Amino acid sequence: MGTDCAVRIAGVWVTLLGLCAVLAAAPVNPRPLVASIAFSVANSSTNAFIAAFIGALLGELLGKHVLHKTAQQELAAEEELRRQQLTERDESGLKTIATAIEEYRVDNGGAYPKSLTDLSPTYLRAGSRIIPGSDPVTEYVYEHPASDPNFGDYDVKDNGAFDPTLDRLVNARDRTLCTRQTCKYIIYAQSFGLAGVP
Repeated sequence: MGTDCAVRIAGVWVTLLGLCAVLAAAPVNPRPLVASIAFSVANSSTNAFIAAFIGALLGELLGKHVLHKTAQQELAAEEELRRQQLTERDESGLKTIATAIEEYRVDNGGAYPKSLTDLSPTYLRAGSRIIPGSDPVTEYVYEHPASDPNFGDYDVKDNGAFDPTLDRLVNARDRTLCTRQTCKYIIYAQSFGLAGVP
């Protein structure tokens, strides 16, 4: 009787642990399962083992499902954070290039550089011409004269891999708020700074 009692107690504990895991992860009402397992535990030690096994198995399966969903959510959050950080670095890179262009112009009697390579190494580190996270490595596009006369004397454009809506940029063409449909690239225009373009 002592062994049978110990087996029943162990079975109850395993069942309870399995139930805890099931209850923690169950997206549906677990009451029928709880009642079924509790009835089995009360009736025999063999049923207790079966109930404990089923409870533990369900807990394991549902726990893995919950952990998998949590891991997916964490991965999505990390990807979103990386996207935001790369967009911030992209915008910072555009501003850095614009500052270097203006410094070059001051030091060269109002003349603009012919290309971004004219800025290195005096005004701009060579790596600053590279778009963050680009693969294959891609440099910013510098246009002088600007691609649109409304942009001023020059503009600098990225590769379209970033989200102009993150910082609520306006569309450089019509001055409306950027959406994912209306803006693909982030530019720095000499006449007004950061904006989005189709």
